[in-house]
Amino acid sequence: MTKTILDFMLAGGLKDMACVLAYLRRKKLWSIGKARAIKGRSPHLFFSASSPCYGLGGCHRKEGNGIMSPGTEESKRVMVGIGSRALASFIQKTLQTQGYEVILAEDGDELLMRLSEANPDLLILQNQFHTKDGFKLYESIRKISGFQDTPVLMIMNGDWTTRCQEAGIRYRIQIPFEADQLVSLVTTIFSRGRTILLVDDSRIIHKDLGEFLRSHGYYVLEAYDGEEGLERIRQFQPDLIITDIEMPKMTGYELCQKVKMDPALEYIPVIICSSLADGIDIEKGFEVGANDYLAKPTNKHELLDVVKRFIEAIQLKGREKILVADDSDMTRNMIKIGLWQQGFIVETAKDGREAYEKCLRFQPDILITDFMMPGIDGLELSTRLREKEETKSISIIMMTARANKAELARTIKMGLDAFITKPFQNDRLIVIVERLLAERRLRREKEAMKHYLSEAAVHQAELLAAQKASSTELRADEKKLTILFSDIVGFTPTCERLTPREIVTLMNDYFDVMAKILKEHDAIIDKFIRDAIMALFEDKEGTPGALQAVRSGLRMQEALKVFNKNRQPPLSLRIGINTGIVVQGDIGSRFLRRDYTVIGDNVNLAQRLESAAPPGGILISRSTYEEVQDHIGVQEIPPLSLKGKSETTPAYLVKAAH
Repeated sequence: MTKTILDFMLAGGLKDMACVLAYLRRKKLWSIGKARAIKGRSPHLFFSASSPCYGLGGCHRKEGNGIMSPGTEESKRVMVGIGSRALASFIQKTLQTQGYEVILAEDGDELLMRLSEANPDLLILQNQFHTKDGFKLYESIRKISGFQDTPVLMIMNGDWTTRCQEAGIRYRIQIPFEADQLVSLVTTIFSRGRTILLVDDSRIIHKDLGEFLRSHGYYVLEAYDGEEGLERIRQFQPDLIITDIEMPKMTGYELCQKVKMDPALEYIPVIICSSLADGIDIEKGFEVGANDYLAKPTNKHELLDVVKRFIEAIQLKGREKILVADDSDMTRNMIKIGLWQQGFIVETAKDGREAYEKCLRFQPDILITDFMMPGIDGLELSTRLREKEETKSISIIMMTARANKAELARTIKMGLDAFITKPFQNDRLIVIVERLLAERRLRREKEAMKHYLSEAAVHQAELLAAQKASSTELRADEKKLTILFSDIVGFTPTCERLTPREIVTLMNDYFDVMAKILKEHDAIIDKFIRDAIMALFEDKEGTPGALQAVRSGLRMQEALKVFNKNRQPPLSLRIGINTGIVVQGDIGSRFLRRDYTVIGDNVNLAQRLESAAPPGGILISRSTYEEVQDHIGVQEIPPLSLKGKSETTPAYLVKAAH
């Protein structure tokens, strides 16, 4: 009978499927047993016995409801992991009518296996995917390289909002839902960086501002009262909210306050557009967390400038983290807005105790704190942070209304990085923030460079910078050093049995062990050459560099035995050591790239001795032996015929150190 009614309605010219659904609901015909689609019309209507209706597919945009018409979105690839085949099919057909390419996965294991090949722009998961927990599946996806930032939409069978927030899942929709909700949410996800929610009870405002913003490339969602606005914010999480104040059910003040008090939503900028334009109204708007306030009648081009400013700030997101601590709501909010517009990740605290706890958890790059706060004041907060290892490197800016010499002296004594006198413009604060961040980046770059350059190269660069020497000047000096070369025996055949990633992992683990031993014996690690290490030793405080080199070699051979446990095939190491005069300095291009290293015949000899050493052995030259003979036991071997040497070379095989 149901089929007859539908055929009759369609034959009679009833083309709007929303009307079909409304009619069926009125007649209570929306639940018809097992899930099935009406023959020939499967892209348009889906029923389920478990819920009244998932919704309608193939719907076109009605003006103002935010649904995109088919074909208006560039083709995107969506991968769906849903436990119900009927629901998965409904989602597939609904999105395909909108021009999306949809890939279905039968279960969680198949989804993970096909993920890299499918390379989706969006993942749609269910909180329970057959036997696999959807949230655990989400965690597994986030661990796969290249998919850490792929957006995920969670289909929730029940209210799993809190679990989604804890997992960091931004987009979610609860069953039952209609197709226009799904399409609108997916379009919002793909419109990231240009989605605006307009909340106003005036249809004239919606038509005027909505069309104006759409004409400038923005995707506009709409709500006609505060409650509807909050519901849409939670569902779609737009990039920007424009709201009136005087509205039924919930005012714009209440809406803004609820948004800013929700940790999952507080980052969304809110622009209030209202005819309430007195100073007290504007002040209240900023107190509840508004990011900007414009008076009606709205100058559309002024509004567009404000919208562009906030949207551009979204593109800058991901900069350094800043914590703002002040007991004034307005001060915190104004500073937060100014920093957020520069792309910083900003957290706030209303007193010193909260600021201290957030510093431990949030680990900001910069703390901006007021001097006078209830409980723990700014100076005590700074002292506590400087005493803890995990927070002592945070740059601290102190805000104070007392700009005298005594205050400045206390600031310097406490190890603070800067202070700023109230009242101040945000621009001035941002200049200080950028300067401190530039200094932090410079320190971090310097620390990072130490991992890529030898200590000698870093020291030489610092020396040249301090002397203000020309960057094109090349320097080299003769110096007595002991050179150690180590090399893994038969490394090339070993590589043939391993994947590139396995080779990198093996080498890094091996170098971690050997580099630590070398540093414990005051070595300068000059370079890594594939599987080889070249290290330099200087005489220090009565200890010959040659002795430190030999001790290092013996420790390296012993450490390799431990490293080889449960490893097949085991690695074998040979080491060559020589002492003599070398040339140390800048080697390379005067204008482009250079290396700070050592060259000379004594360097070559150390490498030749390493090549001649037996697996597991250490060969040293006569010059090295003469410096360490009272401290080590050796076995003299027949003179060696080495490549590049016209005469044979005496050498000694190290047995032990005394």
